[in-house]
Amino acid sequence: MNAYQQGLQKRGGKTADPAVGALAEKICAQAIGSSDPVTIKAGIDLASSLKLASAFEPLAKLVQSKVTKQPERVAAVPVLASIDAAKAIPIITSLLNDAGEAIALREKAATTLAGLNRAEVLDELVKALQTAPARLQTVIALSLAGNAAAGEKLLKAVETGKASARLLQDKTVQTKLNESKLPGAAQRVAALTKGLPSADEKMLQLMVARRAAFAKAKPDVSAGKQIFTKNCAICHQIGNEGTKIGPQLDGIGGRGLDRLLEDVLDPSRNVDVAFRMTIVTLKDGKNLSGLVLREEGQSWCWPTTRAKKSASPRTISTRNVRRFYRRCPPISRRSFPKRTSTI
Repeated sequence: MNAYQQGLQKRGGKTADPAVGALAEKICAQAIGSSDPVTIKAGIDLASSLKLASAFEPLAKLVQSKVTKQPERVAAVPVLASIDAAKAIPIITSLLNDAGEAIALREKAATTLAGLNRAEVLDELVKALQTAPARLQTVIALSLAGNAAAGEKLLKAVETGKASARLLQDKTVQTKLNESKLPGAAQRVAALTKGLPSADEKMLQLMVARRAAFAKAKPDVSAGKQIFTKNCAICHQIGNEGTKIGPQLDGIGGRGLDRLLEDVLDPSRNVDVAFRMTIVTLKDGKNLSGLVLREEGQSWCWPTTRAKKSASPRTISTRNVRRFYRRCPPISRRSFPKRTSTI
């Protein structure tokens, strides 16, 4: 049937015979429902070449089936979108945001959604940057950087702390932004990456090691709670325990292991701008640090990370500030055991 369709396409024809169309739909449904990977792939190809509307539901079932092998699911994602984009968007978006899915499938979901170039889809991609691991973030950034409208959303996400500025250090991302003809893109990228260190190779190796340790270890909830109480509760809250200075951690497990490793071991990578520690040097030489709660005219108001819950926020005048910068509050790697499963 695929060979028949290819022959028609070469001659500029279409499958006009209703009997042939009905046969194609039947063969496609049987192929997609097969247990043989080669047959499934043939069914996906047939659905793609003929844009068979009847294949949408079987393909949707296939891409959402976690028992189906990954290559077939990956191949089916763009075909699903090509048949009916409107119906496919929520399904593909769900795959993108599911931390339990394979990274290759989530990447295909990202590139497929970006290819649709719809405003609501671009917003979903930007939203996914906030919880995606670094590898998936890079794929999303590359997908967004290809045209001016999407590139603008990417830069806005970085400027507002919703995405890591390290994404803009990728040379391919920079090239695609420049080629998109987005006005001022190069200048904005330069400003956002100024003084930004590149990814630490030792940190990447540490994450790989911790991931391997996690795979071998058994979860220990009580030990994890002790670690949270000792090292995290001073700034974070989960289940009404801890302090709400940094981001609240309820539902944090939905981010998946890779993103959790990044957030724990390299917290400055993805921290929201609202939760970055402000390091201030006053004109009298004193140094202060804290998380700014709010700005009141020419004054900053914030609690320090070591302040008691009953302590009043500290206020300083910006006229007394010589210089300042922001980063994520420091975290000691020694605080966390190699058995990352306890966290």
